Amino acid sequence: MSDLIKQWRVDPGSKVRLGDIDPRSKADAPGDGSKEAGREAADIDEVPKPPSAVDRDVLAAWLGDDDRAINSLLAKFRDTAVAAEREIGAASRAGDLPTLAAAAHKLKGAAQTVGAAGVGTAAATLEQAGKAGDRTRCREGLGPLASELRRALADIDRMNAAAG
Repeated sequence: MSDLIKQWRVDPGSKVRLGDIDPRSKADAPGDGSKEAGREAADIDEVPKPPSAVDRDVLAAWLGDDDRAINSLLAKFRDTAVAAEREIGAASRAGDLPTLAAAAHKLKGAAQTVGAAGVGTAAATLEQAGKAGDRTRCREGLGPLASELRRALADIDRMNAAAG
C-alpha cells in the first residue's frame, strides 16, 4: 500500500467519520509530515489537462516543423469543418440521409488528416448512421459531432494565438 494511502487509512473500528478529516490538512495526517508525504499530497491536487482535440504532430509528420504550412492546413480544415457541419445539419433537418452521410464522410477524412480524432470518430458515426438510413442515430450523433468540433476549433484557435 502506498505511503499516501496508509497515511489516510482509517481503522474500521474507529469512530472517525468521513467529514472528520480534511484531506488537504497536513495537521490531521498521521506520519512524520516528511517532504515526500507533502509532495504526494500535492500531486493529488493536480488536475490532468484534457488531451488536445487536434494532434498537431499528425501534420508535423508530413510537414516537419513548417508552422506556416501547418497553420494554413488547420485554417483550411476549420473552413471545411464549419461548412460540413452546416451541410450535415441541413441534410438532417431535410431528412436527406445520403447527403448527410456524404458530408460526414468528407468531414471524417479532413479530421483524420489534421489529427482531429474526436471529430473523425463522431463524423464516422454519422456517416454509418446515414448510410444505414437510421434517422434516430443520425439525430443522436449531431450533439457529439458539434461538441468534438467545438473542441477542435478551440484548439486550432489556441494554436494560432500561440503562434502569434
